[in-house]
Amino acid sequence: MSGYHLGKPTLQMREVATLEGRIRILEDFVRKGIRNPLVRAVALEVVSQCPARNDWCEIGQIFYFIKRNVRYTQDIFGIDTYQHPARTLQWRGGDCFSEGTLLLTDDFRFVPVEFAYNGMRIWGKDAWTTVEEVWAKGTLPVTAVRFNNGSWVRLTDDHKVYVLRCPEHERANLQATANKFTACGQAIRPCFCGVAGRVELRVHVKDLRLGDVVVTPSRLAFGRAAQDPDLAPRMASMGRYAPEQRALSIDLDEGAAGALLRGIMADSGANNGGRRTFTSTSRELALQVRILHKMFGIDCGASYIEGHGGLGSHPVWRLVPRIPKSKRKDGKALKLLRVDAIEPDVARVPCYDLTTSDHYVYLPEADVTVSNCDDHSAAICALLSAVGFQPGFRVISVDGKVWEHIYALVGMPKGVQHPTWYVLDTTVPSSFPNWQPKRIAAARDFKPIKLI
Repeated sequence: MSGYHLGKPTLQMREVATLEGRIRILEDFVRKGIRNPLVRAVALEVVSQCPARNDWCEIGQIFYFIKRNVRYTQDIFGIDTYQHPARTLQWRGGDCFSEGTLLLTDDFRFVPVEFAYNGMRIWGKDAWTTVEEVWAKGTLPVTAVRFNNGSWVRLTDDHKVYVLRCPEHERANLQATANKFTACGQAIRPCFCGVAGRVELRVHVKDLRLGDVVVTPSRLAFGRAAQDPDLAPRMASMGRYAPEQRALSIDLDEGAAGALLRGIMADSGANNGGRRTFTSTSRELALQVRILHKMFGIDCGASYIEGHGGLGSHPVWRLVPRIPKSKRKDGKALKLLRVDAIEPDVARVPCYDLTTSDHYVYLPEADVTVSNCDDHSAAICALLSAVGFQPGFRVISVDGKVWEHIYALVGMPKGVQHPTWYVLDTTVPSSFPNWQPKRIAAARDFKPIKLI
């Protein structure tokens, strides 16, 4: 496989407004894939041990080859990025979280990804989502990304992050790249337009740009419990220097969460701009305070300071609430969450992967939403086509409102005009040929793919 050279990766932007338009993009990649020598060679090698005319054997071999070697693509969502099947086979995916990455559970605890389990409820994008599978991926190189809220996250290069880009400036940047202006020292410049008019894209970590606006939840849900009215005064008298400090629970309803937050922030000071600044030597308490603010739709800038020059030798975590525009006296817009620095290959660490029911994962340490899967649908269809099968796509909706998930279809037997169609969904490790999710409110099939 390494003998085939695919050249330098390129990015093209195509604006599509319909589900059919997005499917046409994937179909185009399948057609390109079956003409690529790498795809053809891989397909023949994968099915080489099957007896002649044994269709089920060939389908099984391709299905499990993809499951073992390539991570699956997230469902079609808005305007997305897609990858040539040969590039997918060359890179093999690897979208993983580094060990120690924290997830927010529905009882408002912070759990490292390596301790996640099937059925756990965590925050996704705008709602709680269910962890469907978790597995270790071994030791992998990770890239560190810093955001302008002061937070860092470490992910593998092929992990997907949701960004908001302006189509007008995106065209200009892509044209500049095509004209090789960047080679003359004119770097791609970030867009500083407002949120209105931007589109949501799902890009690899390795394709992030400085200044990219990153998707973050507008707010988090409140919890379920109510606390007694004396909680706030007690929290205000906790002190500020104990590294082991934490709130007993932040699984609180709106009234109790507000009381707790007022009690904690009563112990905070004011910065030069007059805003309250929370400082603590407790990492967990700082995360709890960020989540409490997020329940009320307030983002926080964060910093980690070792040589702070104050009393004690412990490092401190500092949070500065970002006041919404509607409550700001200066009328300035809310500061968008942007990529501030990218440091590739900072370490090789144990990594873990997981899938969730809505394909989103919220990372509370960075206040950012990421994807939990990678490109693959076009790749499996290209491999099937290369050995004579008729492939197709099925797009499903779980809630009946949004098309959320896409996977492959294959027609059997080969060479007939009206084959029987079977499902090939490799989203989860426990799936098998003709398995598909149980909860499907609506489905649309696009079959067969026109290969000429």
